Formats: sequence, structure tokens, C-alpha cells
Amino acid sequence: MLILVGSGVWFLSSLVEIERERNLHDWQLKLGLMADARVDAVGGWTKRQFGALQELSENGSLQLYMTQVAKRGSGNGRKSEPAQLAYLRNLVRDTAMRAGFQDKDRIQSNIKANVAFRADAGLVLLDQTGKIVVSTPGMSMPEKNILQVAASVLSTGKRTIQDIYLNETGKPVMGFVVPVFALQGLMEEGKVIGVLVGIKNVERELYPLVQSRGLATHTDETIIIRKDKDRVVYLSSLKSGESLLSSMAFDTPDLASTYAIDHPGGFKEKRDYSGRAVLVTSRELPGLPWVILQKIDVDEALKESDSHQQFLFTSFVMAMLVILAVLVAVWRHGSSLRERKISQDLLEKSRELESQTRLLNAINDNISDYIFLLDNEGRFIFSNKVLAEQFKLQDMDMRGKTLSSVFGPSVSDSLDAIGRQVLETGGAVTRAIDLEINNATRTYHSVFIPIPYNSSVNDTSNNAVLIALHDITLLQEAQRKYGGLMQQLVRALMSAIDLHAPFMANHSARTTEVALAIGKGMQLQDAEFETLEIAANISNLGKLFIPGELLTKTEELSAEDHKVLRQEAGNAIKILSGIKFDGPVLEIITQKNEYMDGSGYPEGRSGDTINQLARILSVANAFVAMISARAYRKGMPMEMALDQLLELSKTKYDRHVVAALFHVAENRADWSAWQTEA
Repeated sequence: MLILVGSGVWFLSSLVEIERERNLHDWQLKLGLMADARVDAVGGWTKRQFGALQELSENGSLQLYMTQVAKRGSGNGRKSEPAQLAYLRNLVRDTAMRAGFQDKDRIQSNIKANVAFRADAGLVLLDQTGKIVVSTPGMSMPEKNILQVAASVLSTGKRTIQDIYLNETGKPVMGFVVPVFALQGLMEEGKVIGVLVGIKNVERELYPLVQSRGLATHTDETIIIRKDKDRVVYLSSLKSGESLLSSMAFDTPDLASTYAIDHPGGFKEKRDYSGRAVLVTSRELPGLPWVILQKIDVDEALKESDSHQQFLFTSFVMAMLVILAVLVAVWRHGSSLRERKISQDLLEKSRELESQTRLLNAINDNISDYIFLLDNEGRFIFSNKVLAEQFKLQDMDMRGKTLSSVFGPSVSDSLDAIGRQVLETGGAVTRAIDLEINNATRTYHSVFIPIPYNSSVNDTSNNAVLIALHDITLLQEAQRKYGGLMQQLVRALMSAIDLHAPFMANHSARTTEVALAIGKGMQLQDAEFETLEIAANISNLGKLFIPGELLTKTEELSAEDHKVLRQEAGNAIKILSGIKFDGPVLEIITQKNEYMDGSGYPEGRSGDTINQLARILSVANAFVAMISARAYRKGMPMEMALDQLLELSKTKYDRHVVAALFHVAENRADWSAWQTEA
């Protein structure tokens, strides 16, 4: 039932999540289309404003008059050219009327009242010194911020805007500033001689462009925003009725407008300026320092999804209640059948357990190994029959006895030390130990295994040690005999080599001595030592197949002679292939003539592909051959031989092995005697 409920909840949650993601995707598309439409509308509007001003700034009459003003340095030229100035004033006012840069209603009302007023929209033509040349009614000297923008345009020659601000009458306005260039040929080309400043009331023209029209939603909202240092400024009116140009801290947690500025084009669930959860997307306005924020309340956007989710979960709960009722009825009907089956299963398990117990006891009672279980205080919990009979006891009588009372102090101390180690580390231990049991010392292969053991129902903290002792005395003796036989075989093979080449009678023994000294310096393991010793002793066995006259030849060897000598290792392998060695003896003998640069034989191995012990044997063999006397020559001085090996370590020999030989040779002055001893 729990699995069914859990699976149902998971399935419903997944279904609801998929539906919610689909709805979110749909709203991402809707809000994106709405934001794109607002961007096009606002971008088109700003383009039209700049277009009207650009057309006026490129008027030839205006450029001619402004060029003359710039040459004279006059601020207005009213006295000198009243006709031109009147024409210019009419041209500016006509453009203002056509492009909407004039508050018609306020102009008419104020003309009737015959009083001065401050217009919310208009055009102003400034000369290169920032003085007014002509302007539309109600436009006196522009605000300081407009003048600063105009000064920037005069210096750069690039048109720009004055961002939305509240004018002296508290109305939201913005400015469009366009440079006026001198006529070609009258002044230097590209010189800015004035600016046109257009002021627009954005409340009448811009804000309606971003307001929702004809949509069925109630909470969608489009806002023009920008970042001003560490604050977000809302440039358009808000549905909440906040004052124009209100702002919030940019680092307000989870703020939708912050996300909109940092991630234009993104889509996320955030919090708006009033703290409501909203879905938000945004678009940058090309050429303007603004971002269009498009949002809608999450509750409205996902209302249908939430209602469907509630319906699904209600239906699921009802279905689960019905299924539960059916299951309870079925369970009550089948409980008696279940009980009878459980009773039958318990009876069968009991019989099976009894059978397995008898089988286990039969194995324990007839096995020759000693098997027993000790608690953490070293007392017997269990003992097999063989161990109990060894001490003329019953296995039941062994329980509770201490190791010392059964085996005696000597054996007890050995077993108890290993047992405590096993309990402390929690790991099994296997080792061979010699134990004196009933006045007979024998070698046992012992296994100590920690196992959890509870002496009572409420005891969960104790562990026990299972110990198995297997008598390997005969096996150890057989291994010693095998080792002795191997030593005899090695000595016999060395004697055969000495008889074949008497002048090299000590070569194998000396090579073995040097190789083992190098191996000790390189800290080889015991098993590696044994393998190296055997391989070094019999490495020259293949010389038995080489003619004696070739081994004693003093003149230069022919190609055929070298071919015969290279068969030495192969001949040795033929002799030894039927003998089973514990280590890679045959591999070492085969590779003793391989060199680090790959120039050796028989396989042309190089580098680390050559067995390390073979590399040691190769250096030892070469060193002994250099410093040992022969029937036809004296040995080379040990220092000279070491120098030659050092030079050859660049190509043929392992430099680590040669370095180890240098280290051990310093303390072996007796090797120098080999120069004269055959």
C-alpha cells in the first residue's frame, strides 16, 4: 500500500510538474511576445522623435543661419537679421507642431489668459555657446541636466537623449538632443555649431505605449526600468500607484527588476516591487539605457495549473481510500490462510534447521582440524569434538574454560595475543605458528576470524574470535626437503659448468655474490632474493653446449662465433624448462642479455619491459667478467670496471642498478683479489 501510495504521489507530482513547466513555457512565450511588441513600440516612437529633429537639423536655412551666427559669435542675431530669425522661429514652431513637441492645450489656455507659463513639451535651438537662438512658446532656458547633455553633444557631435525626469511642474519629461552641423564650404567640415533640444511629456505619448490593451489578464504589467548606481529606477507609471520615478535598492533579495536588468531575455519566478510573486521576462531597448520589464502575477498565470493539481490530488485520495477498503476486506478474508501457511513454513524450516545442525555437527566432529570459538575474555564458547577429545573432555565441558586451563600458559599466550589483535583491528589474521600441545610441538596453519556474538538477548556489544588450527607439520617438512633438493640441484648444475669451463670455475658463485649484494642495496623482498640467487647460480648453464675452444678464444670473434654464443640462454632454457621454480627464474635467465636501449638479445627488449632481476643479473655478470682473471689474461681493476659500467649505463645497463653496485663495491675490497685469482 505504501509503495502504491508513494508511486501514485510521485506520478501525480511528475504530471503536475510537467504541466506546470508547460504552462511556464507558454507564459514565457506570451510575456516575450508582449515585451517584444513594447520594445518595437517604444523603439519606433524614439526613432520618430529623433527623425523629426534630424530633419530639422539638416534644414539648409537653419544650417546657414547657425553658421553665420557661429562666425560672428553672436548669441541671437535678432537686430542684424530679423527676417531670417523670424523664418527660423516659424520653422522650429512648425516642426514642433507636426512632431508633437508642443503642448497645444496649455499654449492656447495660457495665450487666452495672457500669462507666462512653463510648457511640458517644446523645441529649443541653442548656439555653440549654449545660448538660446529660438524656442517654442513656454520653453525658457532648459534645466541644468539638459544643458549638460547639450554640452556633451556639442563636443561629440553624436545625438543622445536626456533620460526621463520630473520637470519644474512635476511632469515626467525626457529630452532628445541632436547636433546641428555647419554648411560645407563655409566652415570646417563636421563642425558642430549648435544643438536642437526636443522636450516631450512621456506621460501622454510614451507611457500609453507600454500599457496593457485588450488582454484578458488583470495583473500583467509592462514597466520601463533602468539601473542608477545601486538602485533600480521605475521610469513608467506603476499599477500600485507609486510615485513616478520611484526606485528600490538593486540588491533587494529576489527582486524581479534586478533580475530583468542582469538577465535581459531571461525568464524567472521572482518578487515585484510590491512583494508579490510574479513571472518576469525582459528586453533591452537598443540605443537606450532602458530595459522593458514584462511581468504577471504567478497566482493568475498558474491558476489553471493549481486548480488541476488540486483536482488530481483529490481524485487520487478518493481512489486510494477505495483501494484501501478493498485491500482490508481481502486481507481479513485471507488472514486465516496466511496463518496456516506460516505455521507450515515454520515447521518445514524447523526440520531443515535440525537437519543442517546435524550435518554441521557431523562435519565438526569428524574434521581433523581444531575449531573453537572464544569470547572477548578468552573463554571457550564452542569447541569441536576433535579438540575436546585431544584433552579427554566433552565438547560441552569445554564451555566457559579459559585458554590457559586447556592448552597451558605457553600456547595460551600465543593464541590470546593474536586473538586480542583480531578483536582490536576487526580484521582476520592468517599465519603459521608452532604450538606445543600435549608435549608435542607441531606447526599449525591458523586462522583467526572476528565474529559478532551476543551472550544474551539484551547484549549487543560483545565480539568473539573463531579459531581454526590445521596441522601442516608434514607439509613444512616436505617443503624443506624440496628446498634442500633444489639447492643440491643448483650445486650440481654449477659443478657441471665448472667442469666444462675450468677457467670460469668461480664465475657463477661470484656473479651470485655480486647480484645479491646489489639486491640487498636495492632492498629486494625475500622471495625476490631467493629467485635472484637461483637464477644467478645457473645462469651460465647454457655454456655447456658451447665448444670449449670458443670460450677460450683470444682473437676477434667471427659473426658465426657470436651466433653460437647467443644461443647460450636458449640452451639453458632447454635444460631447465622441465623444472618448476617458485619465481620467474627462466624469465630472468632469458633476459640477462637484454639491454636498456633494445640492442640486446634474444627479443630486443628495452627499458622497463626487462625484468628488474634480469637487469641486476646483467650488471653483476658484466662486472664479474671484467674484474675476474682468466687463464689468458688478468682481471681489470675494480675502479676501471665501475667507470666502464657507469658509461654503459647511458645505453645498455640500468643506471639504478649500476648506482647500487657503486655503493656496495666501496665496502668490498676483497673483490679486488679476483683480478689475479682464476
